[in-house]
Amino acid sequence: MLKQGNHIDLEILIDGLPDMSAVKSAKYSLYSLDRKTEVLSKSIGSGITKASNSLKIALTDIDTGLLTGDYYHELNIIDITDKLLTVMSGNVYFQSTYNNR
Repeated sequence: MLKQGNHIDLEILIDGLPDMSAVKSAKYSLYSLDRKTEVLSKSIGSGITKASNSLKIALTDIDTGLLTGDYYHELNIIDITDKLLTVMSGNVYFQSTYNNR
């Protein structure tokens, strides 16, 4: 569970590639639960950084400031052979951090 309004660093291990130089591009997307509306996205150099065997996704407190409830998220990469790979996907829940009165 993630918390609304917090800075969150997601680290996704990448298996099946010789090293991270095989990743040409990457896109992280957060969608409404029905997957019809993209709420936010990140790419390499704009919220995603390469590590030795993983990709790190930075969700800032501004990114998560209005997020509450259930969403769907995924991370897609394009490798050096131009193959599209979905390396992570699933539902994610953001807990409200505001005191509801």
